[in-house]
Order: sequence, then C-alpha cells, then structure tokens
Amino acid sequence: MPNGFGRGIVYMGRQAVDDGFYPPRIAAHELGHILGLPDNRNGRCDYLMSGHSSPTSCQSTTPHSTEAAQVRRNAGGGAPATLTRHRVYADCFRF
Repeated sequence: MPNGFGRGIVYMGRQAVDDGFYPPRIAAHELGHILGLPDNRNGRCDYLMSGHSSPTSCQSTTPHSTEAAQVRRNAGGGAPATLTRHRVYADCFRF
C-alpha cells in the first residue's frame, strides 16, 4: 500500500506463492509499488512490474531500465544514490 514515495506496507499473500511465483520477485514487485511503479501486465519476465502476467518460471528481481528510470523520476530525477560512510560507522561497513 503506497503511503507516499518510499513509504508503505507490503502485504504478501500466499496465493501467488501457492500459484508457483518466485517469492523474492513478488517482494521486489510489491516494493516497486511503494516506489511509485504501477502494474503493467505485459507478461514479460524482464519487467518487474509485469507481476502475475509473467510466467511462474520467471525469477528476475531486477527492474527493467525503464522501470528504474521511472523510480529515479519519482524520487526527484536525481542521479542514483551513492553509498557513503559516516565516520562514526566507518568500521561497520565493508565495501
């Protein structure tokens, strides 16, 4: 359920899993909604938001480049975020 860009609650029912869809793809698809992506139901595995229209054999969890571009526009159009380390936590991260 979208609650503003990047905010929301993901509900994962058992039906799609019981139908044979790949759970990580289901989760990635639902997170796409929180980032403002609609369902497109084009049946293509390379589009994350094709959802239930894609074959159950599809295990892609990566958004299509057009979907990623839409998320960037939804976020304000800036360049993709880069990872930075805060000095206090510098010893906690390994890059």
